[in-house]
Amino acid sequence: MTKAIAIAVVAVLAIPARADDKAAAQVAFDRAKALSSEGKWAEACPFFEASYRAAPAIGALINAANCHEHVGRTATAWAEFQEVARMGERLGDATREAFAKSREDALAPKLIRLKILAPKEPIAGLLVTRDAIDVTAFLGSEVPVDPGDHVVTASAPGFIDYKTTVKAATEGTTIEAPLPTLVPKPVDVKSVDVVATPEPIPPIEYDRSEQRRRRTISTKVIVGGSVTLGVGLVLGGIARKFSADSERFCTQDGTCSPPGADKLRTARNLAHGADIAVPLGLVGLVTGIVMWVKAPNPVAISTGLRIIPTTTGAAITGSF
Repeated sequence: MTKAIAIAVVAVLAIPARADDKAAAQVAFDRAKALSSEGKWAEACPFFEASYRAAPAIGALINAANCHEHVGRTATAWAEFQEVARMGERLGDATREAFAKSREDALAPKLIRLKILAPKEPIAGLLVTRDAIDVTAFLGSEVPVDPGDHVVTASAPGFIDYKTTVKAATEGTTIEAPLPTLVPKPVDVKSVDVVATPEPIPPIEYDRSEQRRRRTISTKVIVGGSVTLGVGLVLGGIARKFSADSERFCTQDGTCSPPGADKLRTARNLAHGADIAVPLGLVGLVTGIVMWVKAPNPVAISTGLRIIPTTTGAAITGSF
C-alpha cells in the first residue's frame, strides 16, 4: 500500500509538460543548481521540478527530492527518493539507488500521514479531494502528506459541499480526518408544482317529496291488493267446505234436501265472491309493486359550485 501511495504522489508531482525537451531541462537544472548553491532552496525547487518535467532524468529527480527535503516537504521528498531508488535499480546505478534508499529510510519516521475517513452513511457519487486532488480511492488509508495546511473537500449530487482544513505539524504522527454525513440540499420550492387543495363540496340536498308520495300510494295499493287476495282465498276455502258438506244432503241425481240446498247455495255465493276477490287482489298487488319500483328518483335542489385554482388557471366543479 505504501509503495502504491508513493507512486500516486510522484505521478501527481511529475506530470511532464513536454517530454525529452533536454535543452529546457538543462536550463532549468542549471538555474536550480545556482539558486541551491546560494541556499535559496525555496526558489530552486520549482526549477528542479521543471527540469524533471521537461526531461525525466534521475539526476533531476534526485536533486528535486533533496531540495524538497531542505524546504520541509518531507512526504514529497520521501516519495521522490523512493522513485529514484527504483530508477537506479532499473538503470543499474547502484550508487544513486543506495543513496536514495538511505534518504527514504531516514525520512520515513518523520512522515505525517493523513487518514481521511468516509462518512458513516454511504453516499452515491461521493467525491473527496485533498488540496484539489481526487483522493476518493484512498479513503481509510494513511497517506503521507507534507507539513502544513491541507484543504479537504467532500461533495455529492444533491448534497451541500463540505470543506475543512487539516493542519499537519507533528512529525511521525497520523492524523484522522473523519468526514461528516453530508447535508442534503434544500428543495427549491419554486421548481415544485403546487396544486391547490380544492374546497370541499357541500352535500347536495334532494327533493324526495314526489318519491315519498308515489311510494305511499303504492304501499296502500299493495296492502289493499294483499288483503283482497287473502279474502278471496278464504272465501274460496269456505266455499269448498260448504260444497263438501252439501253432498251429505244431496242425491246423485242432484236432488237436495232443504239443508243441502242451503249449503250448496251458500257455497256458490262464496265461490262467486272468491272469483272476484282473487283476480282483483292479484291486480292490486302487482300494480302496487310496479308503482313502488317506478317511483321517481330524488331531484337535486341545491347547487354546489366551486372554483378550484389549478396550475393552468381554474376549474369549476359542482352539481346543478
